[in-house]
Amino acid sequence: MYYVVMKDRDIRDNLATEQYLMNNVEFDEPLVLFYIEGPCIIVGRNQNTMEEINPDYIKDNNITVTRRLSGGGAVYQDLGNLCFSFMVDSDDKNFGDFKSFTQPIIDALHQMGATTAEVSGRNDLLVDGKKFSGNAMYSRNGKTFSHGTLSLDVDLDVLTKALHVQKDKIASKGIKSIRSRVTNVRPYLAPEYQNLTTEQFRDKLLLELFHANSLDEIKGHEYVVTPEDQKEIDKIKEKYYYNWDWVYGKSPEFTAKQRKHFDMVLLMFVTMFPMVKSRMLKSMVTTSV
Repeated sequence: MYYVVMKDRDIRDNLATEQYLMNNVEFDEPLVLFYIEGPCIIVGRNQNTMEEINPDYIKDNNITVTRRLSGGGAVYQDLGNLCFSFMVDSDDKNFGDFKSFTQPIIDALHQMGATTAEVSGRNDLLVDGKKFSGNAMYSRNGKTFSHGTLSLDVDLDVLTKALHVQKDKIASKGIKSIRSRVTNVRPYLAPEYQNLTTEQFRDKLLLELFHANSLDEIKGHEYVVTPEDQKEIDKIKEKYYYNWDWVYGKSPEFTAKQRKHFDMVLLMFVTMFPMVKSRMLKSMVTTSV
């Protein structure tokens, strides 16, 4: 197995790196990526972005919003969260088989004292019955990646505010997030791991995955992004993750419901002409975000 530890703290750059490595670099063994980012919301490929976020709150708190390639629900992340991504040839795993990807993470957490951590349902990880990780999968051109979150010490108050949307604001055909009871995994770790930073938590998980005692032992398994790689990654992030049309414009068809700042004539016009819907959505986002 190979690994990549991403240095960037911007989710858009990290998702672009993941996409590039999947499509452009051949590995003869599975690859695992770890990345950490500042406050952000990542919506699933088939979600309506505006239906998942609180635009006023994310603007006031400088929270990045982007869309990922994989499906599933919207997630909030900050520097207290660690993301992981396993990348394999599609022939090696059945699409949707989340347990085979997440079980190594569960095993590592058990070694760190979180013995009640478990895979639950199709794609969630729970500890004491509360969700601390959501996972999603994407497959293309013979490759599959399964990526997920690990909430070590996420600000749950911000999470609930950033993902809260007024029910009368918008209705769409997008896939809605299911608001689950969420928690952080830190309180369930053994005493010697209670004060780990997110970076230290990452390194400990990495060592557990490789059954190693030090990072020096596994240095030969690390893939380091080259300057040539980075040039192509920059193109991907501009095409997708920094692109307004990808983040907001790709949202499924929506209907804005009547609120104070829309009059009924405008709403009737929007309902009749789909092109105006897209322009109206962009206006809503640029005004609010």
